[in-house]
Amino acid sequence: MCLGEKKNIRAVQDMSRETMAGKPAKRMTGIIRAHDSAGNAFSVGVVIFEKFDEENFRFLISPRWCVIDALPGNVFKGLAGLDLGGRLTTYRRQNTIPRFIADRIPGPERPDLAALFPIEPPGAERAFEWLLETQGRLGGDNLTIEAAAPPREVSFTGASTILSETLTPLDTVTLPNLKDVASSNVDFRRSMLHILASGADVDLIGESRGLSAEERCTILRLLLLQDGLDKSYRHKQRRAGIDAAKEAGKYTGRKRIPVDNELLEQIAASHAQGKVSTADAMKSLGIPSRSTFYRRLREVRGG
Repeated sequence: MCLGEKKNIRAVQDMSRETMAGKPAKRMTGIIRAHDSAGNAFSVGVVIFEKFDEENFRFLISPRWCVIDALPGNVFKGLAGLDLGGRLTTYRRQNTIPRFIADRIPGPERPDLAALFPIEPPGAERAFEWLLETQGRLGGDNLTIEAAAPPREVSFTGASTILSETLTPLDTVTLPNLKDVASSNVDFRRSMLHILASGADVDLIGESRGLSAEERCTILRLLLLQDGLDKSYRHKQRRAGIDAAKEAGKYTGRKRIPVDNELLEQIAASHAQGKVSTADAMKSLGIPSRSTFYRRLREVRGG
């Protein structure tokens, strides 16, 4: 996360006295992530719920502009109900549930989720808590909202180690310097994409400074551009190989992954209801590709 944005989150957490009396009786924090077709997750914001008493609550939403500005429009299309054109550091909703959250919880906007939520009406506190527990893609977009772990300081010790870390905008990753991140270009790109996509702050120990918002956004944008170019090149190479095999009469097409139809229908229903995550559903079905998984879901739904 950008240095200024991290300070903003701390300021947001201390704003209780500005519009409501006293400190909140309860606070919950969620991370808003946008997912691309390659399986990358980008932390595009932090949402904080604060409850003051049985009648008064509010949501504080802080976009992560240094991540958002690097993303193409097909990955992040905004947050329903918020005018991000104003580029505010924090959006506040008092005693009302933001639209992008209401679209993901049982209620008038989502009667299909009522069966999953026995409490009627659920109320903002319990509904948001349920949403953080569910973590599924319950909206009509590619966003998820998950519970935020406490802030951490993570020391970079290698590509394999950092890639196993679940980082958030509340974390700080310390690096010796950029040139020593990895010995290979591939490992450097994978590591830095993972770090910067998470929104975590980055401190360069060797230079006694942190990466600025502009630097982090620029690096993330370049990494995504290079990633796209590589995928395009691999696709062209694969296409050329397939065409050559067809001409030689040796290409019969990729074999369809066998999946139990009854199990597929059960998991498709659970996935639509937010009971099972995409990763768990793919694992249960033995499907390694997200594109194949979603294609099978469309087949089940007749789309």
